[in-house]
Amino acid sequence: MIQVHHQHNSSFKHNTSIECQNSRKTAAEDVLCMKKEEFLKNFKNPCWFEEEAGGLISSQSEGVLQCLPYFYLFGVCKTGTTDLFFRLTQHPQILENFGDLHKETTFWSWGRYGKNGHAYPMDFWDHSDWREIPQNDPTADVPTFITPHLVKHVQPNVKLILMLRQPAERLYSHYYHGKYGNTTEQFHQDVVKEINSLKNCTEKYSYRECLYGQNMTQSPHIPITASLYYLHLQEWLEVFPLKQIFIFRHEDYVKDMKYILKGLFRFLGVDTVPKKVFNSILTSKRKYVTPNKLRKGSMLKETWDILNGFFKDWNKKLASLLNDERYLWRDVPYKLKHPMNEAEMKRITNYTDV
Repeated sequence: MIQVHHQHNSSFKHNTSIECQNSRKTAAEDVLCMKKEEFLKNFKNPCWFEEEAGGLISSQSEGVLQCLPYFYLFGVCKTGTTDLFFRLTQHPQILENFGDLHKETTFWSWGRYGKNGHAYPMDFWDHSDWREIPQNDPTADVPTFITPHLVKHVQPNVKLILMLRQPAERLYSHYYHGKYGNTTEQFHQDVVKEINSLKNCTEKYSYRECLYGQNMTQSPHIPITASLYYLHLQEWLEVFPLKQIFIFRHEDYVKDMKYILKGLFRFLGVDTVPKKVFNSILTSKRKYVTPNKLRKGSMLKETWDILNGFFKDWNKKLASLLNDERYLWRDVPYKLKHPMNEAEMKRITNYTDV
């Protein structure tokens, strides 16, 4: 019997017992019943030795060295995570991984369930395959265990990095990147449809039941729920203390990258880099942009107003949770941006939106 402790801001909330001997068989690994590794103390990453790994048999007496990431940039997609990860890995003590774009392992939320998808961080919000976790009741409306519980079991001391962006703008980028639609008018129609769908669902069920039990995270729904930051952050804070999560806004990253990166390097416990190296990190060309978004221009003002009305109360809850009014996004007004042609797009060297 294993005890899993759910935490909120470092205070114990409740315990859940896991029965491993008779656990349900699913397509996914039974992570919560895996033996916890004793990590080597002379590595910053969680590392250990195995006699055999990936078909390799070590000639060394210790075995084959295995390591997990020291930190996860686990959200949110379409906030600038590709650019951020690129700059982080310019630090000599931070390496790229072998995932998509050398940053996305897509393991926790997709890969372990046999799914493939776009190369962006989804662990923060996409728990749509929770029924494949053996300890969950597949007939229930909501899960007992989701991704943060699995991560905690394997890596209790992991560092988590979370970048948040004005919710409507994030959704607009996600919409085009995920190829949910192709016009501002279609985006407007899909937003109205999705908000009405959520409203109808929450008249009968809780928001959590709608997100998990009513499959609101799956197609054909547009990813509006990925911008419900408060709800998803609550799930992670049930498991990890806030001190293990570095949370900041995309808008502040764009405005003062130097300040954010210095804070992140301190959070990760890596050495201060020489001024020349740091300046090179800061002045590197911005990585990735959603081309279709630039081609379409800004969303309709009517859509912007509808979305901000929808997100308003959730942003208030987030700002209260983090004790920071910046998460109301009052400093991000609607901006009319005209569609760009290909020549204009090629001339851009420093994107402020992704």
